[in-house]
Amino acid sequence: MRGVMRKPDLSDDPPQHRSDAMVGSDQRDLLCVLAYVYVACGQCRRALALLRLVVRARPDDVEAIRMMAYAHLANKDGAAALAAIDRLDGLDTDPASEAPRLLLRSHALRLEGQMADARRQFDQFLSARSHGGRE
Repeated sequence: MRGVMRKPDLSDDPPQHRSDAMVGSDQRDLLCVLAYVYVACGQCRRALALLRLVVRARPDDVEAIRMMAYAHLANKDGAAALAAIDRLDGLDTDPASEAPRLLLRSHALRLEGQMADARRQFDQFLSARSHGGRE
């Protein structure tokens, strides 16, 4: 029938075209690079949309979650940044990541108006940084 489009049947779609399909390594890298560029250009909402795709497909992707925390901070959303940082606390066991996480948390707390807690986290960051990532 001319001019009439049939509704796509998702069961015919290859897995890579389904929204719940796994994001391959190359696709993940591309989405993260694009998200980084969007944050650098002040397009945080677009960056967050891309990062949500990555994190939905790879819920334990520490680098993507860390970038999501940065994007939330750049978007001035301290509560969302804290949620991402809390996820990082449970996933990122690298001792070298402790100091940067403390700094992220300090910024997020500052955005939430929790200045005393933000200052404490910043002081812990300074201590951790001077000890090579460990407090």
